[in-house]
Amino acid sequence: MDHNPDHESPFPFTISSAAGQAVRAGRFWFGLILSGGALYLALRTVDIGQVTRALGDIHPAWAGLAIISVVATVGAKAARWRGLYPEEGERPSLAALTPALLIGMMVNLLIPARLGELARIYALERLEGHSKALSLSTIAIEKWADLILLFVTFSGLLLTIAWPSWLVAWGRGLATLAVGLTLALIGALVFLERAQPLIQRGLDRLPSRWGTPLSRGWEAAHAGLAALHSAPQMGALLGWTILVWLLSAGTNLLLLRALNLPPSPLIAIALLVILQAGSALPSSPAKIGIFHYLAMVGLGLFGIPREHALAFAVWLHLIVVVQLIILGVISLMWVSLQSHRTPVSRLEA
Repeated sequence: MDHNPDHESPFPFTISSAAGQAVRAGRFWFGLILSGGALYLALRTVDIGQVTRALGDIHPAWAGLAIISVVATVGAKAARWRGLYPEEGERPSLAALTPALLIGMMVNLLIPARLGELARIYALERLEGHSKALSLSTIAIEKWADLILLFVTFSGLLLTIAWPSWLVAWGRGLATLAVGLTLALIGALVFLERAQPLIQRGLDRLPSRWGTPLSRGWEAAHAGLAALHSAPQMGALLGWTILVWLLSAGTNLLLLRALNLPPSPLIAIALLVILQAGSALPSSPAKIGIFHYLAMVGLGLFGIPREHALAFAVWLHLIVVVQLIILGVISLMWVSLQSHRTPVSRLEA
C-alpha cells in the first residue's frame, strides 16, 4: 500500500468532503420527494382525458413564437452579461457568452445544486480565457439585478392579486434577501477598494506562485464589481433586465394565446413570479413535478380549470425547460470541440 503522504488527504478536508457529499445527497433525495409530491398533487384531481384534449388544442404558430421568445431571452441575458464586464477591457464575445450561459442554465436545470454559475464561468474561461474571479463578480451583479426586479414585481402584484399565504411569506424572505445581497455587494466593493493597499502588501510577501494568482484574482474581482460605480453600465443593466423579464413573461403570454387561454399580461407576469419563487426549491432533475404544480397554482389564482392549467404547464415545460436543456447539451458539445485551444488569460495578455 502506498503510504506517501503526498497522496493522503488531510483529515479536515476528508470530513469537509464527506459533509458536502451528504448535503448534496440529502438535497437530491429531498428534491425527488418534493417533486414526487408535487406531481401527485398536480395529477390527483384532473381528468386525464380533458388534459389530453387540451394538450392537442394548440395553435402551432403561437407556440412557435413562444419557442423563439425563449431563444430571444437567452440572447438578451447574454448581452446583459457582456455589458457588466469592464468598459476599458476586452469584453467577451456573444459567441462565447451565449453557449457558456446555456451550459449554466442546463446544469442548473439538471443538477439540483445551483452549480450552473460555476459551469458557465469555466466554459467562458475555456473559450476565451476570461478570469473566473471577474466573471463571478459580473454574475453576482446580474443575480442582484434579477432579485431586485423580482421583488419590485412581486410587490406591485400584491396590490392586484390575492396571493396564497405561503407566497406572501416567500415575499418577505425575498425582501430580506434583496436587502442582504445589496449590502453584501456594496460591502464587497468598499472592502476591495479600502483594503486593497493592505491586502496587496500581504500578497507581495507570499511566494510568487501563490501571490501572483491571488493578486490577479483580487484585481479581477474588483474590476467586475466596479460596474456598480458606472452609471452607463447600471443603466444598461436595468434596461436589459427589464427586457429579459418582458421576454420571459412574453413566453407565457404567447403560450396562453396558443392554448386558447386568456392572454392576460397580468397572468403572464404573475406566473413568471411564482415559477421564479419555485426555482429556489429543491427539485428533481429538469424540475419535473414542481414546475408543473407551481404553474397550475399560478393559473388557478385566475380561475383557469386544472386540466387546462396542467396542459399549459406541460407545454411550458417543453418549450422552456426542455428546450434550454437541449440547447445546453449542444453548447457543451460545441465547447468540447474547442478543447484543443489553449486560451491566454486576459490578465496575462
